[in-house]
Amino acid sequence: MRTLACVVATVLLVVTGVSATTPSAEPTARAPSPGVPAPMPSPADRSARAEAAADMPPPAAATRGSTPTLPRRAVQPGPVFVVGDSLTVGAEPWLDGVLRSKGWRVTGVDARVGRGVGEGLDVLRSQGRALPATVLIALGTNNLRATPSEVAGWLRDARRIAGARRIVWVGLCLDDVLVPRLSTFRAMNRALSAAAPRFDVEVADWCGYAAARGIRTTYDGIHYDDYAYEWRAWFYGQALDGRLSQPPVTDARPTSRSR
Repeated sequence: MRTLACVVATVLLVVTGVSATTPSAEPTARAPSPGVPAPMPSPADRSARAEAAADMPPPAAATRGSTPTLPRRAVQPGPVFVVGDSLTVGAEPWLDGVLRSKGWRVTGVDARVGRGVGEGLDVLRSQGRALPATVLIALGTNNLRATPSEVAGWLRDARRIAGARRIVWVGLCLDDVLVPRLSTFRAMNRALSAAAPRFDVEVADWCGYAAARGIRTTYDGIHYDDYAYEWRAWFYGQALDGRLSQPPVTDARPTSRSR
């Protein structure tokens, strides 16, 4: 009889389509493990998301303590010269293609690992009249002990070299949570913001841009992986387009990732 009852029960389960292991409700989404950062967008989404993110405002946490955004500047793409340090070296493989896609023509990219501001200004000076109408400067990472008067001197010298040309200067963004000694970059950003209007220099807010998009440094708090460097190339393009002409967000907290 017990065997017959088992057979009958099995037949009923098959006929009604009910499984003995069917849950009574759908499972809820599994929460991410604590301490695991959200993944960056997949490589296939890079170009589309970069353009779509151009006008995305930074989150409230990234804008705390910042000064108001300057009005967007109407810019006509044309020839541009770029001078920088290791952060531009990292972005350089994508830079020409990104800028060309936006209508810019790169007349030169002169970047070197370990370059200081003085050497970079000498590079601009050596160009003489060959400098195009727009110059992008991404320097300062190797001069973190500079005083506000020294920073103002950089902008003054850049203006003297460039004459009436447009100057875009990229602000700094280092991870001083991961490496506390890098915190002096905040004072440099403040000095850039204070001096820029006097010398008609646009300061592009890399820190706010990076924080808004979850772009992280590597273990040293300064440099990036290839994926983030590709984003930096897009950032240069958007800065040249006049979309990021604002003082640096000096209180933005970059998110770090160790290797």
